[in-house]
Amino acid sequence: MIDPGFDEYVRVFGPQVDMETEKLRKAYSDVLNPLREVSMVQSYLNDHRPSPPPSEPRAFYVLGTLTVQLLEGIYASLGLGAPVAAATCFRSLFEVLLSAKLIAESDSVNRSSLYMNFEKHLRGVHLDRGTKAGVSPPPEIDVDKAKAEAIAVRGDYDSTGVHWWSKIMWTSEKDRKKSFGTSGAAAYLDKKGVPSGIDRVSFAELGVRWFSTFSSVAHGSIAAANVMPSFGGRPMAWKLNPDSVRLAALAVAAGAEVISVCEEGRSHPKFQWSRVKLKSIAEAALEAQLRLENQPIR
Repeated sequence: MIDPGFDEYVRVFGPQVDMETEKLRKAYSDVLNPLREVSMVQSYLNDHRPSPPPSEPRAFYVLGTLTVQLLEGIYASLGLGAPVAAATCFRSLFEVLLSAKLIAESDSVNRSSLYMNFEKHLRGVHLDRGTKAGVSPPPEIDVDKAKAEAIAVRGDYDSTGVHWWSKIMWTSEKDRKKSFGTSGAAAYLDKKGVPSGIDRVSFAELGVRWFSTFSSVAHGSIAAANVMPSFGGRPMAWKLNPDSVRLAALAVAAGAEVISVCEEGRSHPKFQWSRVKLKSIAEAALEAQLRLENQPIR
């Protein structure tokens, strides 16, 4: 359907949106830029990494990469005034934090393998579901090989194909195949006395305040429409205010903790420097957020 009025609207309104977004991004740069700084720390460490020994837990590399992807996603989303998109990345970051802590807590090499092999199990689960739904597998997948790999590792995972870590919580034969979600992983870490590394808050509390809250947003519920409204309204995007950037500071703290845990697990020679640097970035982000909200800096 042709509507010349729409073309004119885009011609006029598009540049206005870009100018306003850039203006707001600069105004909130003290809160948003630390997200990129944490990513840069990881990049810097990668560029100064010695050749890893074969026995090094490989999962830590993946988790560091995922952390950068999520922080960049949060940065880009908030920079466009899209907190719902940022919230979905933020939710995933909680599971990355749990994974890093679980692998670092004990038996890191074997738990790293458990994490890495989960891809094989997940591929098998998806192939089975595709067969039931009448969906043909992608032509590039060797189905026989993928199924054989999945069968070889499936005893290490529950049947849901959601979380990789359930085996860590199995304490008896009766537990086998029992699924432990984020709350189960959080309870396990709290019981083991593992610190979350985020403002002395327990994993269980983070699970409620962080994961549960933003799960409702990620699932497209009414909470998503109401998340961090701009001055009482529900803008599609392109708007920023102190509420809509609030999760940036916590995301920085979480990302900094994940990278610190991973670098310690990999015995990076710059590990001590990175923890101090990342802590200073997280503190700067929190102070910037408190200034935005006119709260006293702790």
